Amino acid sequence: MTAFKNYNSRHRTANHWARLVLVSAGLGVTGGCATLPAAGPTAAQIRRAETKDNGTGFQIVDIDAASTARLAVHATAAAPLATLDEVGRTDTLGPGDTLSIGIFEVGVTLFTRGNGATAQSSFTPSASGTDLTVRVDAAGTVQLPYVGRVAVAGKTPGEVERTIEHGMIGLSQRPQVVVAVKANAFNVFYVSGDIRTPGRFELGLPRERLLDAIARAGGTTNQPNDMIVRVTRSGRSAETRLS
Repeated sequence: MTAFKNYNSRHRTANHWARLVLVSAGLGVTGGCATLPAAGPTAAQIRRAETKDNGTGFQIVDIDAASTARLAVHATAAAPLATLDEVGRTDTLGPGDTLSIGIFEVGVTLFTRGNGATAQSSFTPSASGTDLTVRVDAAGTVQLPYVGRVAVAGKTPGEVERTIEHGMIGLSQRPQVVVAVKANAFNVFYVSGDIRTPGRFELGLPRERLLDAIARAGGTTNQPNDMIVRVTRSGRSAETRLS
């Protein structure tokens, strides 16, 4: 009986240590499972990363019905370039223009050969000419000796020539007038943005197109397929892709 008891005692002791070992091993496994999530980012870390600047300059959005609807509204909000089309001329005069006016006379003349507006002292029949440089004021007029104030805004140089000649009737014999634009401040366009040489440019008689205007400004600084052109005229704007 004693031997049996001892055996049972040893058996219980062995089972007790076995249970302790199993429990300890189980705790080790459980502890290992508790530390596994620390190897990846938490939900808060992911949300914080989404708010950081991606450095590309673009906003990344999910493509869904709502986002495509917003894009459709934006695409239809911008008017096409055809809506800015206007019939007009590029050779009419306006405020700020500097004009060169040449007056040629035959016989008794009002002007001397030099610049100025002094009466000629000699009545010897001759032919002479003089050049005047005037600037169109804010009211669209210029002041000329003997002729007075002449309205030139909205007129072509040829029309102004005939107006001045008509104003000199009775003051000079057979006057002829030549008007040329010396500095254009009215028929101009501006190019700005991602362009090589932004600035103000004069409109020419060939009627520059949009690509001509961009070329005169040196072209774009980026790839054409990445560029959007916005045109503003008379307070109205329209835009289109460059290519």
